[in-house]
Amino acid sequence: MPEASEVQIVPDSGSKQHLLDYWHELNGLRTLQEVTVKGRRIDDKDKIDEQFSTGLFKGGISANFDLTRDPRAQNSVTIYQYLQNKVGGLQIRNAVSGRPSVTWRDDNVSIFLNNIQVDAGDVKGIPMTEFEYVKIYDPASGGMFGVQGGVIALYTKKDGGYTSTSNNKTATLSGYTQLRTFYSPDYARIVHTGKDLRLTLLWVPNLILDKQKQTQAIRFYNNDHSNRFKIVVSGINADGRLFYTVKYL
Repeated sequence: MPEASEVQIVPDSGSKQHLLDYWHELNGLRTLQEVTVKGRRIDDKDKIDEQFSTGLFKGGISANFDLTRDPRAQNSVTIYQYLQNKVGGLQIRNAVSGRPSVTWRDDNVSIFLNNIQVDAGDVKGIPMTEFEYVKIYDPASGGMFGVQGGVIALYTKKDGGYTSTSNNKTATLSGYTQLRTFYSPDYARIVHTGKDLRLTLLWVPNLILDKQKQTQAIRFYNNDHSNRFKIVVSGINADGRLFYTVKYL
């Protein structure tokens, strides 16, 4: 009588795949091909562009300048003096005194301050310490903003007051910045021929309502591209409870 022995049958790779496919078919499963997810690291330039640029000004092909990291910005008298010789083809006259003139070779250059088109002379008196970020677009991009020629987008500081040294052992506190009223143009008093590309039309930080005063009229001017409004209301009631609501009109 032959001795008992153990026999092990090992299927080849083709048989394994066949059995696996058959098992998936019985259970209604499908094996997808390998998917590779790729990403990229967001550098400091992209971060500051995300912080300041919105709407039409977000991204795009432009020359970007972070004034907080450029020592030349602190040594410039005006923003135009700082921008001189920064971009090839950009010509600036009367950068320090007189009425400034900005052209790109033979094309005009439009100036936008915090996404609102302004006259070149309107920003000349703003101290350099108020500016934080600049984007410059060549004349080929002007049509995207509804203007002809190049575009200079200037952005003032959103917050600040703290500057640390490189070794992080000491810090300079510059104190509180002067309170500034939210700018909302009054077109009943001013003549504005440029494009109004504002994204925030009005901000009222101190609106008080109670039983005696339950409504308040708010007057503002629209921009040149919106036909629908998003209204965000947040605050605190007399009991200390927070509230937040969003409406679309």
